Amino acid sequence: MVPPMMSLDDQIKLAQREVEDSKESRIVSMQKLGSALQHLEEAKSLYAQAQREMDQANTRLQNAIIHISELELRLPGKWNTMYQKFVEFKEKYGHCNVSQDSFSTRTRIRDFETQEEQDRKSLARWVGNQRVDYKKFHSGQHSCLNQQRIDALNRIGFIWDLKGAKWYMKYNELVKFQKENGHCRVPHTFNAELSKWVIAQRYSWKRKRDGKGPPHLTAEREALLTNIAFDFEYEC
Repeated sequence: MVPPMMSLDDQIKLAQREVEDSKESRIVSMQKLGSALQHLEEAKSLYAQAQREMDQANTRLQNAIIHISELELRLPGKWNTMYQKFVEFKEKYGHCNVSQDSFSTRTRIRDFETQEEQDRKSLARWVGNQRVDYKKFHSGQHSCLNQQRIDALNRIGFIWDLKGAKWYMKYNELVKFQKENGHCRVPHTFNAELSKWVIAQRYSWKRKRDGKGPPHLTAEREALLTNIAFDFEYEC
């Protein structure tokens, strides 16, 4: 505020001092801001480094836990023995779909089983029991499974939902057919099983559309079919 009765020259000098003081304050503030920005960049760098170290430590810890788990799964025990046989099956065949079907016809004809057939059937029964115990585990019932065993089975791609796995297998077959033929109308003469599956998807979709019965075709599966230009309303 300008004091009363101050001459114009004095007012100009006062205003000039205010300008100079403001400039000095601005320089000091800019220096402080520059210092703060420098510290901020340093802090960001330290934070990023700490985050990387934390991620590395978490990965190391997770790998150590998995390693201990895998070692414990080699200890003597019926479940561990069957698990190791299951791992060997996965390594040999490249998948986890243990089935007795491949031996059934020959077994009925010969009336005896080889050791390989017996082992395969035993492993298939064990796999089925894991699915039953998995449901028991999640419903709070007594189960031979615990989280460690579930994690071990998940790591090698165990198929818990067999029906769901079969759906995705057929879907992948249809994707291949669609890429090769440009449509999803699979002739019965080309692949009878896939053709039946395609018809079943249309039937499920129409029942869902008309509000008849439970929606067997989930929204996720419907979206997957839509992505490959599946014609739900096509009439054979």
